[in-house]
Amino acid sequence: MLQQNLFFGGPNSELASNLADLRLRFYVLDTRCDIHPVLGRQCAAEPWRSTRIESSDIIRRVKEEFNVVSDSLISLGGFRNCETSEPEIAKKLLEEMLLKNGVECKYSSTSNSQFSGPASC
Repeated sequence: MLQQNLFFGGPNSELASNLADLRLRFYVLDTRCDIHPVLGRQCAAEPWRSTRIESSDIIRRVKEEFNVVSDSLISLGGFRNCETSEPEIAKKLLEEMLLKNGVECKYSSTSNSQFSGPASC
């Protein structure tokens, strides 16, 4: 499954200072979403739109818990990736590449978005 991940934060590091960020994840051929995909794409192009979405629990939490003011989100970039039908082979290739280049890594035991050590595998 192809997916695109875009990250956003506040202009004054409101999210980053709390070890948080806002991620929009788009799936191809998948309709799982907190907001409508068209609205999500508009927010990706113009991040300030995100804080105007009242129907999203995630946006409400970002505004309330991290004091992100309306119209202030900024893009932090993103990436695309594909899931593989052979994750163990991909895992081994990634680990070998990192170790070959002197990057120590360890797979997280809590979440694939959290890492331990200098690099995440």
